[in-house]
Order: sequence, then C-alpha cells, then structure tokens
Amino acid sequence: MNDLADFFPCLFSFLWLFWLFIAAGISLAKFSLAKSQETRTRQASWETLAQKHNLTFVPGGWLSGGARVYGNYRGCQLRLETFGRNKQTYTRIMLSVPANHPSLPPQNFELRGSPMSVGEVTRLLVLRRLPLSLYGELKAEVNGRIIRHEEAGVVSSEKYLQSVFDLMVTLIGSYPQVLALGGEAMPALQEITKIDRVLKPVVVQLLHDIGRETTLRLGGRAGRLFCPTCLTCCSRHEVRLSWWQTVTYYGCRGCGQSRKFLNWPGDVVVVLDKRMDAEKFHQNGALRVNWLQHRHLFDFDAVEIVQATDEEVERFAVQVGNDTDPHRQPRYERMRCVVSPECRLSENTRRILQRMFGAVEVGN
Repeated sequence: MNDLADFFPCLFSFLWLFWLFIAAGISLAKFSLAKSQETRTRQASWETLAQKHNLTFVPGGWLSGGARVYGNYRGCQLRLETFGRNKQTYTRIMLSVPANHPSLPPQNFELRGSPMSVGEVTRLLVLRRLPLSLYGELKAEVNGRIIRHEEAGVVSSEKYLQSVFDLMVTLIGSYPQVLALGGEAMPALQEITKIDRVLKPVVVQLLHDIGRETTLRLGGRAGRLFCPTCLTCCSRHEVRLSWWQTVTYYGCRGCGQSRKFLNWPGDVVVVLDKRMDAEKFHQNGALRVNWLQHRHLFDFDAVEIVQATDEEVERFAVQVGNDTDPHRQPRYERMRCVVSPECRLSENTRRILQRMFGAVEVGN
C-alpha cells in the first residue's frame, strides 16, 4: 500500500513535467515559426524595395549580421537595418549627404518685417503633409546633413518604408532652407515643438542650430547692426523649450530676422522734412531717416524737424509717447531735438516736444 501511495504522486509529477515540456516545445515552435515568417516577410519586402530603387539588399545571417538595405536614394546615402536595444528589436533608417555634397541654395525670401507663420514654416519643411502616421522618432544631426529614424519592432511594410524614405529626403533638403531663414522662423519653430510630435525632434535641433549659427555670426557685433526693414538694432533673443531649457539666438529686435543688416556704427537721426525725397540717406557720418515716409518708430539718436506741419509733428510725438520698447523708452528724455527756424510750429506743439525729449533747440 505504501508503494502505491508513493507511486501515484510520482506519476502525476512526471506527467505534469512532461506536459510542461510539451507545452514549452509547442510555444517555442510557434515562436520560431512566427519569427521565421516575420523574417521571410521582411526580407521579401526589403528585397522588393531594394530592387525598385537600385539599392543593395543583404539578407543577413549568423556571420554577416542582420538584413540591411543600403545605397543611393534620390541623391542621398540610405541605410535600412535592424538592431537590438534592451532586449527589443528596432528598425533604423539613416539618410545622409556627404560633407562635400552641395546644399540647395536658400530660397530668396524678401524681408517683410514680421516672423513667418507656423503654416509657412511647416510647408517649407515637409513641402506637403504626407499621408503618414510615423510611429518612431526622427532625429537630425550635423546641421541636417544626417536624418535618422528609429522605430520599435521590425518594419516590413514596403509602402510605409517608402513614405518614411520620402519624408526624410524632403527634410534633408529643406533643413538648410529653414536654417538659412534664421530668426524669422524661430517663433514658428517654437510653436511646432508643441503641436507636432513627428517633427519635434528635428525642429528642436533646428532651433539649436539657428541659435549657434546666429550667435557666431552676429553676437559679437550686434550693437552695430541695423535691420534694413525695421531700422532697429540686432539683439539677443531667447526661445524657451521647457522650464529648464532655452535657446539663445540673435536677430532684429523688432522682427527677429537675422539674414540682412546695415553695418552702421554712427548716429541715426530721425528727420521730419516734406522736401526730402529719399526715405533715408547718409550725411556727415549720420544715417538720416525721414519719418514722414517711414511712418514707424525705429532706433534713433537725435531728432531734426526741418519742414513739417503741427499735425505731422504731433502724430510723431504720439508714437514716441506710446512707445513701449524698453531699449528706446529711457533714451527719449536724454535726446536732442533740433527744430529748423523755417519750421513755424505752434507753442503747443513745441511744449509737446519739450515733454518728450531732453532738449529742444532751434537750429541755425
């Protein structure tokens, strides 16, 4: 009886272990079959894609590593492969242009005195919104000459991979265009980081690259540079990416542009003169700008009223009185204003000028 009592528990244990072994074998076989099917699907898709675009396909193996596709794709060097990280398989696409490869010349956008909109910058970056839901992350390196995409899992869809390739080619071509825009694109790029998950990593890198380029080019001489549209100085700006991260760049204090400047170390004089044909000209080492034609405030060091009506002078004074620019505001009370003896201003207009400026004098 004791022998039988010991036999049945042993038999049940053996059967239980045998069942576990069989179940594990079945699971392993299913897993191997699934992986084999996945590998065949991927290889067929990648090989078709390679043949379609005259790329090289390597099926991979124990000695040669994983499958990969590489070659020239629309003027760029492309590499498609898988790799492992933290026990997870990823698909990686890398697109690059060699260091000596010429970039597309920047588009010749006219200065307009205002930053570009989110829509304008987005269209410039991707040309058109592709019918693509990107599941991984895009990254830009080396001033946009390298674009990477990494995505969890093994990507086999030929159509999806084709769309990612085309998006990356577009970005590698448009990156230098947006980089060349500099400060005009910065507010829109900052906004894109908040609303576009796909483009955010590339746009963040663009912000850093614009900041670095404008600081190197303009930072050391910003105080001598004037925007030809706004006639305000080049200055330091900050874009906040998060509560701990900001990007510094240099551009016009008014419109933010960082492409074109007047290098003017001398004085700037605002002139009110109806007889003056040109909006601005140089005279005796000073840049003279006729407010009656410009009609907007800018950075100036002195005021000359040559020939203007009381109404015109008072309109100018109203602009000065309402000016909220922190750079200009404190300077008005120390500024010299010269009124030509030929300009017959009323006592009320003269009193307005005296309240605005540090010294109001009658010229010779």
